[in-house]
Amino acid sequence: MEQKSEKVFFPNLDGLRFLAFFIVLLRHCGFTEYEHIQNNVYYEFIRKNIFYNGALGVNFFFVLSGFLITYLLLNEKSIFKKVSVGAFYVRRILRIWPVYYLVLIIGFVLLPFFKSMMGINESVNANPWYFIFYLSNFHSVYLNPPDSPVLDRLWSIAVEEQFYLVWPLVIGLFSVRALPYIFSLLLIISGVFRFIYVADINYIATHTIVSMSDLVIGSWAAYLCFTNEKFLSFFKNLSKFKIGIIYFLLLFPLLFREAYLPYIKYPLLFEMINGLLFCLVILEQNYSKNSFFKMSNFKWISKWGVWTYGLYCYHAFGIYAAILISKKLGFNTTTFNVLVTDTLIALTVSLLISWFSYKYFETPFLRLKNKLQKVKAHQ
Repeated sequence: MEQKSEKVFFPNLDGLRFLAFFIVLLRHCGFTEYEHIQNNVYYEFIRKNIFYNGALGVNFFFVLSGFLITYLLLNEKSIFKKVSVGAFYVRRILRIWPVYYLVLIIGFVLLPFFKSMMGINESVNANPWYFIFYLSNFHSVYLNPPDSPVLDRLWSIAVEEQFYLVWPLVIGLFSVRALPYIFSLLLIISGVFRFIYVADINYIATHTIVSMSDLVIGSWAAYLCFTNEKFLSFFKNLSKFKIGIIYFLLLFPLLFREAYLPYIKYPLLFEMINGLLFCLVILEQNYSKNSFFKMSNFKWISKWGVWTYGLYCYHAFGIYAAILISKKLGFNTTTFNVLVTDTLIALTVSLLISWFSYKYFETPFLRLKNKLQKVKAHQ
């Protein structure tokens, strides 16, 4: 295995992260109580065939996480001949925990308190222990999906934390040559599990074993990039025609997934193909010399991508704000305003909250994380 640089940075991933978040935001926007809007043919088409496909943004996050974390761990193993599991955990804790537990405090304590102050006595139908220990995806499987928009977004964070708990052990303990066999086994397990529980939406939507396929697909791509020069050379020299095919194929799940998914006989195969398409985009953006564009050239989008974790955790507040502002100003009575204006307001508020959080709340933890990384590099 070729030794790589201690500093690993993929400049085009931040922009991809933001786009993945944006389609997740679309999934949760477009709410209306007006029947004349609900019955509008354009509203129904856009909400069902475009906005609802935002669930794919989470799948994209999983593939991207699998790729990046596996590449970083392989890089560390090639340089230091081992993986420092403890240091990895500390870095993940400093990045993930502050915002996550802040959102839990807001969702379980502050929002119910303010609702009670306004005479709204609603209890949170969620067991906090599932969320405290990053098991909230199993809350939806074995209990019920939480009725709080602030909390129900956190299931994917739980899946990623479970991945972060196990993956450095896998990469650290097994030889690099053994990893393809492990990846194959995990994909088979995920596929069999999907097949068994194909009729149970709660299992298929949030169970860790189901989500594992996306994480493993991304991990396998990282492995091949790190160990196989021919594989890497293929993506470096992709022709514009082949790149165009990748993005053309990607349009179908992004725009029409909900429309044709019910007619697909093997949804498992469809979901695997989606993961592979996302993987191809990541590889094309990272390595291709003939790209039509690079996300890093879109400066604002890439900058917003740095705040993506906060955007994902906080965007429920942006949507709340959009609904209140739109109602107050009378913007919620037309299809255009519900689908476009409300979404732009939600995005703007989410960006402001995430920027503030990143600058004044998350940055001290990130500085400590970077300091620990420098200490590790000089040991």
